[in-house]
Amino acid sequence: DRPVPAGKCLAIVAWHFLETYKWLERPRRTPSRKVRERDGGSCQVPGCSHPADDSHHVDFRSHGGGDEAENQISLCRFHHLRCIHGGWMRVVGRAPDGLTWFLRGRVWTGPRA
Repeated sequence: DRPVPAGKCLAIVAWHFLETYKWLERPRRTPSRKVRERDGGSCQVPGCSHPADDSHHVDFRSHGGGDEAENQISLCRFHHLRCIHGGWMRVVGRAPDGLTWFLRGRVWTGPRA
């Protein structure tokens, strides 16, 4: 018997790993994923067309907000971290259709046409 070349050995190990753990590939249906699916996978800030990376709690959990879907909205990372948590933007109401957006304290309905 001849030794297996290093490249082929690595390929065999990788194949075995993938076969062993392929059941983990399926995305879990977490509350965040369900909210992002409900919102079509897109950021819900008016005028934004980026994919949603996060599910944001409209009423912050630290202020007593719950984990129900009506208290969560899909946001891209920029709008979530820079705008909402950065203090430039705010959203109030119940998701998905009863939300009001504020940009710098004024109602925001999206960019001008």
